Amino acid sequence: MVSLREGTAAADEAVAGSSGSFGMVPVMLGTLLVAVIAMLVAVPIGLFSAIYTAEFAPLRVRNIIKPVLEVLAGIPTVVYGFCGTDRRAIFREAGLLVGLDVSSQSALAAGGVMGIMIIPFISSLSDDVISAVPQSLRDGALGLGSTHAETIIRVVLPAAFPGLVGAFLLAISRAVEKR
Repeated sequence: MVSLREGTAAADEAVAGSSGSFGMVPVMLGTLLVAVIAMLVAVPIGLFSAIYTAEFAPLRVRNIIKPVLEVLAGIPTVVYGFCGTDRRAIFREAGLLVGLDVSSQSALAAGGVMGIMIIPFISSLSDDVISAVPQSLRDGALGLGSTHAETIIRVVLPAAFPGLVGAFLLAISRAVEKR
């Protein structure tokens, strides 16, 4: 075992397997790296899809998208993991576009799969939070001459910010839990 007192040099040796032990530091850093990559994938896509469904989508489209997101959020993690290893060529090609050599066991592939897994959570929870912002705030901003986009950026998102942070933390906790 590698103690925290021995530091990262001992952790690097443990990862290499020369001592036959495995330390806690590389596991924690790997989990943190995968979580950051997952959030970089999931937050923009999930937030923008939530803004679309809450603010722009017609009611008929919203009534279709919302249940589909709920079903996608219920897909077991094992299915996402299988699809991630099965589709490793996609991650390899994406990595080559930015100059990285990516295998199916890399942090980029794991973070990408985890990010795809939590997009429905972020989108669904963020949609609920954005929809909970009172209509009077929107009407007030529009009445003062703001455009619809300005109202969303300057009124709706700041009002929904605490709930959005909660949605992001809940989604990343699912990703870290399943890693």
